[in-house]
Amino acid sequence: MFERLAALVRDHLSNEVLAAIGVASLLAFLLGLFGIPWFLVRLPADHFVRSDGRPVVPGTPWKWLLFLVRNVAGALLVVLGLALLVLPGQGILTILAGTMLLDLPGKRRLIQRLLGRGKVLAAVNALRERAGRPPLEMPRSE
Repeated sequence: MFERLAALVRDHLSNEVLAAIGVASLLAFLLGLFGIPWFLVRLPADHFVRSDGRPVVPGTPWKWLLFLVRNVAGALLVVLGLALLVLPGQGILTILAGTMLLDLPGKRRLIQRLLGRGKVLAAVNALRERAGRPPLEMPRSE
C-alpha cells in the first residue's frame, strides 16, 4: 500500500511542490508549538465574560486595514487548524485562536462551545497556569 502511495506522489507532485508542503508543515508545527500557546496565555482572564461593545465594521482606513488583516489571519488559522486535525499539531487550539481573530456574528457563542468541548478549556487553563496566568473565566450557562 505504501508503495502505491509513494508512486502516486512521485507521479503527480513535483519536488518543488513537495518541498513547499514540507516547509508549510514545519511552519504549521512551529506555529502550533509556540504561536498558539503564546496567544492563549496573553488573553485577559475575563475575555469571555466582559462585553466590549466595539463595532464589527471599522470607520477609518487604518482600522479597515487592521480589520482585513485580522480576518485574513483568522481565516488562515481556522483552515490550518482544520488541517491540523488530521496532521500532527494542535488543531482545536488553532481553530480556537483563528476564530477569536475573526469578526463574525455569533463568534462568542462559537468560541464558548469550542471551549466547552471535552478537555479544551482544561488544556488552555493548564497552559495559562504554567505561564503564571489566571484561568479563563467563562460565563455561567443558563
